[in-house]
Amino acid sequence: MTIFFTVFIVIGINTLGFYKFSPKLFPEKNIVSIEKTENILNSGDFLKEKKPEKIISKAIFLKENIVLTVAHGVDSFEDEYKIFSSENIFSKAKLLSKDENDDFAILQTNDNFLDFQKIAFGELSEKKELYYFYENNFKKVEIEKNDEKKIYVKEIFEPGDSGTIFFNEKKEIVGILVEYDLKNGLGIINIIDENILKIKNT
Repeated sequence: MTIFFTVFIVIGINTLGFYKFSPKLFPEKNIVSIEKTENILNSGDFLKEKKPEKIISKAIFLKENIVLTVAHGVDSFEDEYKIFSSENIFSKAKLLSKDENDDFAILQTNDNFLDFQKIAFGELSEKKELYYFYENNFKKVEIEKNDEKKIYVKEIFEPGDSGTIFFNEKKEIVGILVEYDLKNGLGIINIIDENILKIKNT
């Protein structure tokens, strides 16, 4: 009985230590999409009225009611934006700030995201492993090159993928997709950190 009790205590300490120093992160649950409507004029049809067209971008909740996306995925500060996932819809989000130079935008929802998960920011490790959440799994991408501000990855992206968030192997946020080259299968990611919440309008 004494031996069993001692072993139990040791295992318990190790287990608690693991969760204390290596908390599990589930930032993928914070990933959403943003919808805006633009009036698009068909090519060569200058006399007819513009038709509304929905523009979709990816985004992520950084706080319970704060969302990060790309600046080219939003428009006016007076507009209301629809933020949604497969399980949640926030129909009246407002634009708080945007940096058109670096292509970042911050929005605020009226209601809190009740299933918000803790997030963390990080950097590329020496392994240089980078992932994004795709079809319910984390998909690893091949890095072509990187510098202090940008990461270039060999991956095919499509319209609507702007705003895709990229993570390191610890599920820490590293950057956001701001541009892609369909012809050459290249994505351009701007590196971000916790200072993203302090962006000023440009």
